[in-house]
Amino acid sequence: MAEELTVLSLQESLGREIQKVLSGMCFSNPLGEHIEMQVFSQALPIERIEGRNTEEEEDGVDPYPYCIVRVIDGSHLEADSTVTTNMEIGLYYNETDNQGHARLLNVVNRICHRFLANPVLDHRYLQTGKIEWALQEGDTHPYYYGGVAISWKVPGIEREDEFA
Repeated sequence: MAEELTVLSLQESLGREIQKVLSGMCFSNPLGEHIEMQVFSQALPIERIEGRNTEEEEDGVDPYPYCIVRVIDGSHLEADSTVTTNMEIGLYYNETDNQGHARLLNVVNRICHRFLANPVLDHRYLQTGKIEWALQEGDTHPYYYGGVAISWKVPGIEREDEFA
């Protein structure tokens, strides 16, 4: 039986592809380590510390660098579906040149280039329309944020016809 193509399977495929596209790029984290981008689906994980599960306490390690692959919205028209996704990127860059945006633009460029050069994902999803990206407004040093929005054509559900 063929795998059902769902919005969730699109999100999972996109997460794997982003991990692949950004592999080999290393970024600093708040602990001073150089690590590869962490990719999460829909949200950052919630850190649970035994005996301290309140949101006010922030003793956990920051998840930087990260990319969250979010499903934003979708629509269905006959046998096709359209899904909008957003990759939210967070980097930590604590150098005195205050140029973390340059590292962020490199990440944005790699993601955009991947889907502009080849709009097909996992042999079943097609990037459609324009790819939009943005950087955060204002100074958030040493944290830098950006995003890339992509719309996809996803095979939809075929209507059952009992007379066919």
